[in-house]
Order: sequence, then structure tokens, then C-alpha cells
Amino acid sequence: MSIKDKLQKRIEENYKTKDNKSFAEYNKIFNFPKEYKMFKPHLDKINQIVILPYIIKSDNDPNTRVSKGDSQYVLNYRRHSGVGINNETVLCLNQTFRKPCPICEELKILYDDYEKNKNLIKNIKVKTRSVFNVLDLLSDNPEEVMIFDTGWWDINKKSGAFEPELMCEIVDPDTKEYVIFTDPSEDGYIVKFRAFEIAGEYKHNEYKAFRFEKRKYAIKKEILDKVLSLDEYLIVPKYDEVKNIFLGTENIENKQDDDYLEKANEFPKQENKKSNLCPHGHTFKKDVDTTDDCIQCTEWEKCSEVE
Repeated sequence: MSIKDKLQKRIEENYKTKDNKSFAEYNKIFNFPKEYKMFKPHLDKINQIVILPYIIKSDNDPNTRVSKGDSQYVLNYRRHSGVGINNETVLCLNQTFRKPCPICEELKILYDDYEKNKNLIKNIKVKTRSVFNVLDLLSDNPEEVMIFDTGWWDINKKSGAFEPELMCEIVDPDTKEYVIFTDPSEDGYIVKFRAFEIAGEYKHNEYKAFRFEKRKYAIKKEILDKVLSLDEYLIVPKYDEVKNIFLGTENIENKQDDDYLEKANEFPKQENKKSNLCPHGHTFKKDVDTTDDCIQCTEWEKCSEVE
């Protein structure tokens, strides 16, 4: 099977499952090389990007329909944010890899008294995100490979999220054929779309007006050589590591106090507090997505969430 055929197969599979995705920031999620920049969509113009394919090089792709050596173009994962005393972001083992997750286990307990625990539930519940390698054709360096990590604001309300909206447009309405937009040859496409800032008490971006334009040129080999195999950079923690982060015990060693040990074996039941302020000195929630600091901020998910 040719690379083009493999990419077409991947696009077809993602389209067919766009309504029932089972997949589930960068501190505890990915360890991308520091020289790679994050793509930030333009709000004042029609975005033009090229989504680049890559080869899966490990067993860490959450998509059970692919394996090492296959062609891929997106990595979908699920995470918990606002975790522990340091408000960290960690991979959800349950909904990303179908493994036991201590945070999901605690969420089941918290839901038994939802009214009492709703702030904490909202803070640590699972969020879905999609990651791509892209070229920003409107940037000063349109041949620079960038990372685009974008969220699904509500997995039950997918409208406006980048990856679901993209999947809705990949079947040509005239020919009924799939648009192989990731093809690196001259048969590939430029992906055009609009990014809208949604006003209100909390601001966030939504994505609409997707369309594909024939590229008519092949992507250079030197560019393709810089594309990251996203699965290689995904940090998959162990169960106990996630539990320790959640409990705030990851840096405590050799504690012998019985009272401490008894408390450490219980998950926190506290309400969400207003101490979760912007780590960069901006106004929490009010200034979301207004500065470059927001792009890789570990508090972005919580700061941008609409209540």
C-alpha cells in the first residue's frame, strides 16, 4: 500500500468515527524539542495551513486502528488539568489508553455528590485535544514546521472544535470522494479556515468555514524530515505517578507519620479555589488568548473554559 493510500485510509477512518471518538500542555504531556514553536491561529484573516503527515514510530499512538510504521497526521489524546497542589496537567490513562486512571476513579466517587463537588469535577474532568504538525503559510517563515495543539471545548458539543469541524468537510460534496489533504505530493491541499474569538465572560476560539485548496506543489524533503512523530514525544505516566501528582505526594519521601499516611491514601475532596491565578502575571480568565504566554501555559485549559 502506497503512502497516499495509507493516508487516505487514515482520513476515511477518522471521518467515519468523527461522531464517536474514543480517544481520550505540555508540562506532563509532551516533551517536544524546544526549538519547535506552537502555531497560534490568526483571528484577523483566513488561516492557511498545511497539515503534515508523519510515520508512527512507537506504540504510544492512542488510536487502536494504527500501529508502528503506519502513516498518521493527528494525535488525539485526553488529559486532566488543575491536578494536585501545583495545578498540573497529566495524561488521562483511562480515556487515552484504556488503562486504570486514579483521577477517573476519584471522579466516579465525586459524581455521587455532584452539587457538593461540581467545582472540583469541572476542574479535573477529562478534556480532549488534537495535535498536528503544520506549516503556517501566513507566517514570516512558511516552511517552518510548527505544533498545533487544539482542544475540543466540550466532547458532547463538538461544534467549533478544530478536528471535528475538519472531519466534517473532508468528503467532496460533488464527487463524494475523500479529500486527501495530508498528501505531501503536488496532489495535496492547503487547509483554509476561520478562527473566531468567542466573547462572553470567558473567551476562547472556535473554528469554522473550512475549505480545501489544491496546493499544486510538493512539500520539500527537508521540511518532511523535520516533521515530528508525535507519538514519540507523548509522556505516558505510570498509575502511581499520576496518583502522587493528584495527592501532592510526588516529592515527599520516607514519611512515617501515621496520620500523614492515612491522609495520603485519600483523594482530596476540596472545592476549586480562586488561588489558581495566571502564572505569567496576567488577569486570570479575562486575558485568556490575548498574549503569547497563553500558547504553552499550563493553566490555559482552565483559564479558557466556558462556565
